[in-house]
Amino acid sequence: MDYNYKIINMCESKLYPDQPEYLNSFSALYMCYISLSYLFKPSKYRISHSIAILYWCIFMNGIGSFLYHWHGWYIFKLLDEFTMIIPVWIGISKILYNLNYSIYYTGVFTIFNIIILILDVFIWFQDYFALMFAIELITIIPLYYKALEFKSDKLSVGLRGITICCGSGLLWVIIEANCNKYLIFGHSIWHIGMSTGLCYIIEYFKNLENRTTLLPKQRNIHND
Repeated sequence: MDYNYKIINMCESKLYPDQPEYLNSFSALYMCYISLSYLFKPSKYRISHSIAILYWCIFMNGIGSFLYHWHGWYIFKLLDEFTMIIPVWIGISKILYNLNYSIYYTGVFTIFNIIILILDVFIWFQDYFALMFAIELITIIPLYYKALEFKSDKLSVGLRGITICCGSGLLWVIIEANCNKYLIFGHSIWHIGMSTGLCYIIEYFKNLENRTTLLPKQRNIHND
């Protein structure tokens, strides 16, 4: 596959194949903004290395998504999708650890993500990537309810994040399925909603990680 192989699979590119996806491209830069705002947000707790990686991956996803929607090149498609999978992989693995799940769960989850990354280099897999990514995100829901045993969600930060992610994903699917010139903003909703929701979710689990009442193995959070 040539690095600059042109891919047209979004509503905006299908309607206007001879120009960049302007809405999708510029809305992707929002991911850069929100990730940096959380990364350098003043806090009484220092951000652990693993959480910093999550924010930097979201930042890079904004860059990769901008380039992908602007040029439509295969290499930028991989950059966009790899930077979606890797932070979810790291984040959920960290949650599994903090909630005392067996290492076998982490092992299965790791194998699943490695398979996705390998298959993603094949162009035919693009029809299944969104489904695989959605399956990964859905696993956050039961983990969130498990986490409530350790820390309440008084400000509804975690629930708000899950709701925004699910809502933006559902809207994108519905709008994309009814593609027309009045509904080319569907993927932009995904960019803004998904990154905002994920940052809320990260914030909730970051606060969970910082609780001094957690098990001893979790108290020294900056050595991960």
